[in-house]
Amino acid sequence: MFEIPVFQRNYEWDREQCQQLFKDLTVAAQTNTDHFIGAIVYVTETGNKMSHIYRIIDGQQRLTSLTLLLKALSVADEHDQAEIEEEYLTNKYLDDSNHLKLKPVEHDYEAFYSVMNRLDFDKPSKVIDNYRLFQKLIKSSDIDSSKLYEAMNHFNMVYIELSSDPNEENPQVVFESLNSTGVSLLPSDLVRNFLLMRLDSQQQTILYKNYWVKIERMFATKTFAEFIRHYLVVKTHTSVKKNGVYSSYKDYFISNGLSSEQALADLFKFASYYDQILNHKSADDQFNKILEHINVMDSKVVFPYLMLLMGLVDTAKINQEEAIHIAIGIRQDGTKEVLNYQVAPTESTGIWTELLGTLIKQGVKDVLLFVADGLVGLDEGLNRHFPKAKRQRCLVHIGRNLMNKVRVKDRKAVINDFKQVHRAANREAAELKLNEFANNWHRTYPKLIKDLLKMPNLLTFMDFPPAIRQSPYSTNLIENFNKHLKRTTHHKEQFPTEDSLDRFLVSQFNVYNEKSLKRIHRGFKGLQDTLEASFI
Repeated sequence: MFEIPVFQRNYEWDREQCQQLFKDLTVAAQTNTDHFIGAIVYVTETGNKMSHIYRIIDGQQRLTSLTLLLKALSVADEHDQAEIEEEYLTNKYLDDSNHLKLKPVEHDYEAFYSVMNRLDFDKPSKVIDNYRLFQKLIKSSDIDSSKLYEAMNHFNMVYIELSSDPNEENPQVVFESLNSTGVSLLPSDLVRNFLLMRLDSQQQTILYKNYWVKIERMFATKTFAEFIRHYLVVKTHTSVKKNGVYSSYKDYFISNGLSSEQALADLFKFASYYDQILNHKSADDQFNKILEHINVMDSKVVFPYLMLLMGLVDTAKINQEEAIHIAIGIRQDGTKEVLNYQVAPTESTGIWTELLGTLIKQGVKDVLLFVADGLVGLDEGLNRHFPKAKRQRCLVHIGRNLMNKVRVKDRKAVINDFKQVHRAANREAAELKLNEFANNWHRTYPKLIKDLLKMPNLLTFMDFPPAIRQSPYSTNLIENFNKHLKRTTHHKEQFPTEDSLDRFLVSQFNVYNEKSLKRIHRGFKGLQDTLEASFI
């Protein structure tokens, strides 16, 4: 019996390849000449009742197509039917695979069994499609089916048997050599074969069903390859090129001394994270909103970082609810400084009141403007400690929120219209642009526009000199610093104690402050006197 191992690809020959095979057969019948059709590489195992099982390493697509062609010829030619069935298609002494001499992969088995037993099969399948194509080609051929069957003897094939002895030739190495030319296998195919080909048939089946087939169901082919590349970024902390995924995975597997089961279990765990990211379906609703926005923005570069965080949460190395709240200030002279921070599970009045109170203790006497993204509890803290300070809602965050709540086809137009608000020359023009935006979209999104117009502090930044308005209309300054922190923590999987986290954060703040105190923020040069006068 020829057995196609579980790790091999599904049957994928297209119509063109089957037509070429049949064309080769007709030429052989017409010219009475031999035709070389390729090679079959296999490893021999002993099955039940001393039977021989030939596990196909390479050539399974060709072998399956030839079997379908033989079946079509047996149906077309009653005279040769019994001979074809008994010699090439079935083995009445073999119980495995329902007496069939070829056992395809599980994905194709039901369709293949239906063809071999002439049963109806109504699901999409290339096995069915190509079998029917061969039937049609045979029926429309000028050559009699018995002569076509006889011409099959002109097909020459090389059979290469590899030893199953682990001390001799490695089937995986041979497989890679045979597939180094022609149509390249995808990285996911190569990784699958690398992990499963080294095992015996029983282990292959168990691990394939327990892990690999479940991962395949999560992803389309292209996404699967992207997942493995991002997985390697998490594991190796280095960038991985698209054409280097397989070699990088082999290096990672070998250097870490993994077994196939360990490797597949870990791939499956991270694949579940990746699936949650792609479909924003984690157990946390707030996190899902973030994931949805990331997918809208097509920001896949952060996927490895997200998988790393999800893994750390699962192993209780970090608390998913913990967050770092940071306050960055710009002085009148344009220099910047991280003023303070607070690590806390959630935003609240207490957190912001405490942080703002600490600023006063540090010597902050007055603040002209606070820019934030509607943070919970911040207004109460400001009313207590800095009641005279003006406030500005982050327009970038509002724009992102608008994008998440409108139809995909409208997103580009909505965000482009909204950007005209902060690009206006003065407050009067900005108010006009905001009203134009509302008029353009209120019929399509009435509740969204109503909520937007209710928001306070949308245009406070217009009270400041034009040269610096690029800064106070958004929280981009803090977001850029947060990105810097994420890049810095990329190689650091965990902080064993809160004290170690504090030490790390303070060191990063000191580096930032040292650089920022020597630089004037964009637009602030020459405006110190104007800004100082605003405090009076």
